[in-house]
This record gives sequence, C-alpha cells and structure tokens, in this order.
Amino acid sequence: MRNIALYLVATLLLLGLSCRPWGRKSPEERMDWLAKRLSKELELNDTQKETLHKIKAEFIARHREEKPRQEEDINALAELVRQETIDQAKLKELRRRHQARRVAMEDFFIEKALELHKILTPQQRAKAAELILNHWKKMHSAKH
Repeated sequence: MRNIALYLVATLLLLGLSCRPWGRKSPEERMDWLAKRLSKELELNDTQKETLHKIKAEFIARHREEKPRQEEDINALAELVRQETIDQAKLKELRRRHQARRVAMEDFFIEKALELHKILTPQQRAKAAELILNHWKKMHSAKH
C-alpha cells in the first residue's frame, strides 16, 4: 500500500513537472502550478485543497531548509575537484551526506504521499490512476 501511494503521488508530480518547461521557475512557482493542476484534474473539494496546500507549504519549507546544505556540498565538491588529487574519504563523505538527505526526503515524500492519498475519494484515485497510465504511455511510447 505504501509503495502504491508513493508511486501514485510520484507519478502525479512527475506528470505535472513533465508537462511544463520549468526554465527559471522557483520551487514555489512549480509547487503552485502543480497544486493548481492536481486540484483541477482531480476536482478537489475545499477541504482537500486545504490539505494539498498544507502539503505544498511543507514541501516548500523543506526545500528552503535543505538548500543551504546542498549549496555547501556542491561548493565542497567543486573545491575537491580543484585540487591536484581528490581526497577519496572526503568525496565518500559528501556522497554519504547526499544519500542520507535523499533517503530522508524520500521518507518525507512517502509520508506526504500517504497523507494526500488518504483524502482522495475512490473516483479521484481512479482518475489519478488514469493520469498515471496516460503519463506512462506518453513517456514510454515507441519513440524510445
């Protein structure tokens, strides 16, 4: 159940993200667009929209919280690359930190996916499943 809900929300997010060139859009602008798209496509009621907007705010806050750490690590990586030889232990430590943050974000994402899944009606889940399948077909057509 947990994996299905994660896949559902992940695909909905990817669907939303893949249908628009993000260019120079901020995370806030991307999340606003995605929330509007999900609200429209799934015909969310006001209570569901409130929950979605709470989730959106939590994602934005999490992104803001993580951004300084990401910048620190990319600067540390750039510094390692500038050196004559790369310190393998430092590189592995950067990788370990990155993986730990990624796993923590995946856990956060699953938590929010389950929260979103709980508020959907059976009809909305059916519509979401249809969107997932259509997105899959579009992204994995014969052109590959």
